[in-house]
Amino acid sequence: MAARPQLAAPKGTSAAPTTPAQAEPEKDPLGRTTPKGTILGFLAASHKKNFDLAEEYLDPRFRGKGSEDLIQQFAVVLDKRLPAKLNLISDKPEGSLADPLNPNREVVGRIGTSQGTLAIALERINDKKAGQIWLFDAGTLSAVPKVFEEINTAGISEIMPQALVIHGFLGIPAFEWMVVLLGVPLLWLVAFLLDHGLRWIAMLIWRRRSRNQDVDRPKVLSQPGRLLFVAIAMGALRHYLGLSLLARQIWSDAAGVVFLIALTWFLIRLARWAEGFISLRLRRRSLEGTASILRLGRRLADILVIFCGVIGILYLFGVNVSPALAGLGVGGIAVALAAQKTLENVIGGASIILDQAVNVGDTLKFGTTQGTVEEVGLRSTQVRTSERTLVSVPNGQLATVPIETISARDKFWFHPTFGLEYGTSSEQVRTILQNMKAVLGSHSAIDPNTYRATLIGLGTYSLTVEVSAYVFAPAWEAFLPIQEELLLRLMRIIEEAGSRVALPSQVVIQGRTGLMPESITVENKGSNSGFANG
Repeated sequence: MAARPQLAAPKGTSAAPTTPAQAEPEKDPLGRTTPKGTILGFLAASHKKNFDLAEEYLDPRFRGKGSEDLIQQFAVVLDKRLPAKLNLISDKPEGSLADPLNPNREVVGRIGTSQGTLAIALERINDKKAGQIWLFDAGTLSAVPKVFEEINTAGISEIMPQALVIHGFLGIPAFEWMVVLLGVPLLWLVAFLLDHGLRWIAMLIWRRRSRNQDVDRPKVLSQPGRLLFVAIAMGALRHYLGLSLLARQIWSDAAGVVFLIALTWFLIRLARWAEGFISLRLRRRSLEGTASILRLGRRLADILVIFCGVIGILYLFGVNVSPALAGLGVGGIAVALAAQKTLENVIGGASIILDQAVNVGDTLKFGTTQGTVEEVGLRSTQVRTSERTLVSVPNGQLATVPIETISARDKFWFHPTFGLEYGTSSEQVRTILQNMKAVLGSHSAIDPNTYRATLIGLGTYSLTVEVSAYVFAPAWEAFLPIQEELLLRLMRIIEEAGSRVALPSQVVIQGRTGLMPESITVENKGSNSGFANG
């Protein structure tokens, strides 16, 4: 028997506990430097029936005579009862340090017994040859015989050929590999048959109630639903298959991966359904522009769900995701700075769509651009000008400039000015104004509270008459014929009153006074009607 290594000092003694700050010893050839290495090493040795090697993982007080029975019993206890959470066991020399007051003790799992919960614990000792190593502590090993008596060792191995039980790979019997590798396809087949059976039953019930024999079989379990069924079935069966701890670990990892994939798939489909449902309700309210925001929100939700699924799978396999999350945060800041303009346009597009400042079909005027909106996207808005060119305006720019929505006006301002030639008498002017007011007041398209016709000034070359009224029209194209009709009728009023619109003319003054010539030609730049509509 080899010399017994020195045990760690118990609580209350003056021996200083081992701390991670001490110099790192040479690695133990048996892998006992870390808690996970001790667990895996003991399981591998016990499955190979190498009892001399397996007892090196036990507290020195339990080695020697009788250790073979203890090792076999302890291996059964671990295989049958220890939770399959090997990925969460610390792989660091100092352990997980879950109990800072007792850093040399590591609890790797808890199992239920008739006497309560038993902690499977390791103790870190300082071995003269191997240095600081982790061994199963005395408290755990002393409770093994009683726990073993409570365990029913019968399982699926009882009905398997001995060749598949004896031979294996990586410490796992061949029949357990068969169960693990064929379990998922077989459960998927069961889910497929269950789905078709439930569809037939649902179809028969629906046909009987609706009395419609043309009803097709409805879908009961979608593909994510089948995967979810497989994951739940795997979780339920792991307690009844009687697999070893390593096989249960692989089985549990597979069930966890299938569950996370099914959940991710289901959430992505749910987000797609929610997008369609909300889009339909918004279209009924004429809010089509929000479809871009919904699409962006759904894509961001899909990315977030997939990212969470990947993080969950990494955590399932014991990968520390904290550095990855920290790196992702730094990378996100870098991407945000690099894509500042793009984000500005996207945020501007979201604000435009949510505020409904711009809608498809609106006629806008901003800056020097005027046209009809054809598409409102998240990055840019496309405007068709009167020259039939297509202008793409970044939403970040559009959100910062004043926008005049021409198509949103409820009335059009009819605002021509007329220059009457001099020679028109005051009575003629009065008659012209009265007749103009009568025409405006009798027109059905003019707001009766807004029309007026007024002599506003005696210009140098003409008498200026201003006409103002608001015309009801649904669009500019409908306003133009009304404006044309009103202008013609107002021109007729001027002609019937015996006056004319002032035109450019020349006045010739004849005579000779002092040094002036016999004739001077003066050009009359009289106002040629303000037919321009304000």
